[in-house]
Amino acid sequence: MNTIKFFAINFLFAITLTSCSGEENPTSTSEKKVITTMIINFSNYNGDPTGLTLTYRDLDGDGPNPPVVTVVGKLRSTIHTAGSILLLNENEDPAINISEQVLAEAESHQFNIDFVPTTITSQSHPVSLVEFTNLSLDSNENPLISEFLIKPEFVGTGTFTVKLRSQIDKTLAHAGMVNEGGQVEIEATFEIPVEECVGCFTIF
Repeated sequence: MNTIKFFAINFLFAITLTSCSGEENPTSTSEKKVITTMIINFSNYNGDPTGLTLTYRDLDGDGPNPPVVTVVGKLRSTIHTAGSILLLNENEDPAINISEQVLAEAESHQFNIDFVPTTITSQSHPVSLVEFTNLSLDSNENPLISEFLIKPEFVGTGTFTVKLRSQIDKTLAHAGMVNEGGQVEIEATFEIPVEECVGCFTIF
C-alpha cells in the first residue's frame, strides 16, 4: 500500500486505471469507451456506520441535458473510509460494466483523484489535510486506484474530482509525477461534507 499525506490546501494525487491496445500509437487506434455513469461507494471503518455514495450520470453525453450528480452521506474526519469506483454504460440494457473493461486494460489507464477542501471549520492534524492510501495496482505494479482509503484530517467541505484517463505513459507514476496526459474518458466532480466523528475510535 502507498500512503500519501497532503500538506497543503490545494493538492492533487494522480492515480491509475485502464485501457488500450498495446500498439505503438494507441492514440490513433483506440476507441473512446461509452461511459454514462460513475458510482463511487465509500464504506466507513472504525465503528462509524454512515457511508457515502457519489453518483454521476450523463445518459445523453454531448446532448442538451446536464449530468445528474448526487451525494448521499458524508465523510468523517480522522476516520479511514474505503472507496471503490464503478463505471457503467447505462444506455444499454442490461447496463454494461465498463469497470471490467478498464481492469482488463489497466496498464494504459489512470484515475486522477483531486480532493480539495473548500471550507475548513477545524483541523485535526497540524499540517496534513488528507491521507490517501492506494489499495490496487496494475500488473506492472503501477497505481490503479479502483480501490483506496481516504482519511480527512479536517471538518468542513471538500471538492472531490475524479478523472479516468486512457492512452497514458504510466512510468510517470513511478517517478512521483502527476500524469495529466492521454485522453479523458470521464470526469466527475462532487461537493462532499466532512463531519466530526464523535465517539468513533481509530484502528488504523
